[in-house]
Amino acid sequence: MKTYLKIIILITLILPSSNALAQLELNDATTFDATGRTDTSAILHGQFTITGNKPTHGYFRYTDAFPPPVFCKDIYGSDMVGTPEVGLGSLNSAVNFDITATNLNPDTIYYFCAVASDKDAIHYGDVKIFHTLPEGCDDPSNCEFVAVSTDPATSITDASAYLNGA
Repeated sequence: MKTYLKIIILITLILPSSNALAQLELNDATTFDATGRTDTSAILHGQFTITGNKPTHGYFRYTDAFPPPVFCKDIYGSDMVGTPEVGLGSLNSAVNFDITATNLNPDTIYYFCAVASDKDAIHYGDVKIFHTLPEGCDDPSNCEFVAVSTDPATSITDASAYLNGA
């Protein structure tokens, strides 16, 4: 059995011209599941705990590029879109923020993450996934979907298994 280890390395750089610290990148924002999906939009949800009474802003990054990003700070050039920023305030508290991503493509898988920024650091959330509804479908309860079921795996060995479903 293979074991995978997620290692996050933070590096602080000293800027030679100003002797100031470069902005840190931290993985301490929270990305929640998207809701309110339609064929061209979805509501994205995040949270960030503000510390130190610093004015903070939140936004989301999203893409339909493949392969998907592993970490929120992964760069996909122009394929990674950012929503407009919203002010989260500057109080020492957890703040939820929601932004509706619009002009999305119907029946498309999107990867997204929450981002918060203050004067000292950029804070990233985990990458989550949502799927826009088929074209013309604005309510999942009124759309026709293909029914899919997953049954238990059989013929399980150390190296393989037969996956069942319909």
